[in-house]
Amino acid sequence: MIRLTLLLLLLQVPPAQALSGQFAATSVSDSLELVAEAKDIQARYERYREQRTPPDLADVTRRCDEIVGRYCFRFPDHIDVDDWRAPEQPVELELARTRVLEDLASIGGKIPRDLWILGQRVYYLSDLGAWTNAANLARRCGGRTHWWCTALVGYVHHRRGLWTAAEESFTEALEQMPPDTAAAWRAPEHLLEDSAWEIYEEAADKEGLEERLWTLSDPLYLVEGNDRKTEQYARQVLIRMRAGAVNGTGLDWEDDLEEITLRWGAPEAWSRERDAPSMGDTLVDSRRMVSHRRGQDFLPPAEAFENPSQMAAGEWTLGARARMELREGGTPVDPLMSAGLLEALTGSRNPAAGDGIIDLAGIISDGIVRPGPRTGYTAPYATDLDILETQVARFRRGDSLLVVGAFAPGPEEKKALGAAPRAGELIDLRAAREESRADRQRRSNPFSAVLEAPVAFSPEVADENIQSGLFLIDSESGEQYQIRGEGPKGAFQLLVPNGHYIVGLETFSPHTKKAWRDRHGLWQDPIVPGLAAISDLLILEGGGELPTSLDEALPTALPAVRIEAGDAFKVAWELYGLRVGESARVQIGVNRGRVGLGRQLGEFLGFVEPNEPVVMTYEDTGPDVLGTVFRAVELDLSDLEPGDYTLTVEIELAGREPMTVARPLSIVPRPAGL
Repeated sequence: MIRLTLLLLLLQVPPAQALSGQFAATSVSDSLELVAEAKDIQARYERYREQRTPPDLADVTRRCDEIVGRYCFRFPDHIDVDDWRAPEQPVELELARTRVLEDLASIGGKIPRDLWILGQRVYYLSDLGAWTNAANLARRCGGRTHWWCTALVGYVHHRRGLWTAAEESFTEALEQMPPDTAAAWRAPEHLLEDSAWEIYEEAADKEGLEERLWTLSDPLYLVEGNDRKTEQYARQVLIRMRAGAVNGTGLDWEDDLEEITLRWGAPEAWSRERDAPSMGDTLVDSRRMVSHRRGQDFLPPAEAFENPSQMAAGEWTLGARARMELREGGTPVDPLMSAGLLEALTGSRNPAAGDGIIDLAGIISDGIVRPGPRTGYTAPYATDLDILETQVARFRRGDSLLVVGAFAPGPEEKKALGAAPRAGELIDLRAAREESRADRQRRSNPFSAVLEAPVAFSPEVADENIQSGLFLIDSESGEQYQIRGEGPKGAFQLLVPNGHYIVGLETFSPHTKKAWRDRHGLWQDPIVPGLAAISDLLILEGGGELPTSLDEALPTALPAVRIEAGDAFKVAWELYGLRVGESARVQIGVNRGRVGLGRQLGEFLGFVEPNEPVVMTYEDTGPDVLGTVFRAVELDLSDLEPGDYTLTVEIELAGREPMTVARPLSIVPRPAGL
């Protein structure tokens, strides 16, 4: 979650063009005096907001982490964002806002076709949560039809949390707009990194890239609609609402405020600050408004924008935690450059006046420009959204791809879920041991018919309503495949055609507004008849009997490839294309560190050379029927020190190219006392 700081660098700017001037019809050209009165009412309210907000002492830090025009992004690291709460607004502000709405309604009744006044009324009604009144006002549109009114309806739907309805309204508004206006609304300007923006500008199918961007940026596939997409259109509406109005800073609207709004949206809250008085400045009014924003960066990395299926697990984070504010007045100054080290540390020219303790780490951190997330958004249904620990593996079923995903929140997050899970209905997976040889041949045939519907292993079900799901989205066609369940942990199977995909595993607790997700790319090409292939490795819990099929292995799949020091574990994989009776030499190795498996994510035939030590080597007898060969072994790496490793399995077949597959894993210390 992000909160940022924005500091004003320049003060004098030309006034922005009013929205009423852009859209006003000739029938209200004689109503300029009423429009001016409405603007005066709106301006007085914003000035009253500033006057009634009590000032606190300003933060002494003057660091800029990023500068946008007149403003400075700040990512203070000395504030716990999770514990931060928006400052309470004085009660009289609510009364004043009600009065503003009454006055604007009175003027709007006299010139109902003025679109600027309409926008302000919808804006303040939405702030009050008067959704029905705001939506009805936008739909009536002063007795006319205009794309701006359709967009206002979409804005109200979005603020209300009706994201599917909001997207429908915004889509309709885009169709009603002039083509150049619609193109400007759709273009992700200011949102993308330079490399991704170049890809977009050079693309022949810009609308296709836009759709990919918002599909990837959807915070949770478990929640209906795409609120990150409608949020961006709502920000476009907000820009046009505020461009001709007085805002909380009291400054005219310029391109920098437009960029800030596109990237971070509306302020979450306002506060006020003042500088501590100093010699000669006692009569200077240093009070200024501060706007607060928080959010996470849901837009995908630049690499994923062009080819999402190549994005490896772990490359897509949700942005570091910080905060954002918007401050008026004064040029930000780096304390290391503007003063002596001791003065910067203590805030005084006399260090002896303090407690004699100097925090070098603090000043070094404050003196360094730290890059932060480029954009920010908070999903209202999941204000606490973190990374989900997963293990995803690919297997072949005919000409299709079977994706297996095991998942669970991290150790700390599990405590936050509260209720202990209870087991769901179980299927007797060992019954497959009793099947006939002919049945086993049909089941294991890698070129058999594709199942019509995906099949899931039922995850554990929690006492509270915790949703979970596995999602696969074709990165070329956009077609989505999904399977859903309940519970904070478990395993899913999903069968899809071979191709290039975004895979997402998600867990969501609506009651606590907590969610966890993992999202990355994967792909698989069809197997060439006559050639052998190997699946991904699947790491399983240790102990018990070795599984004899993938179905038996799934319930014991680890959600994260993290092994406690001294624990044994199992490794499972499948082989395809082996001839009857064809034996293989299997060599299992482990080496320290990770070997860049992300770039090999879509390859079954890799060239990862296992380094010493070799954990196990053995001869594997060939299958007695044609089809899929399932194998599993148990390993004990108790001699390994905690750290990151790469486990490799190499299969050598006589007269064929060797096949190697790898899986990163982590050895972690055993908890104290165990």
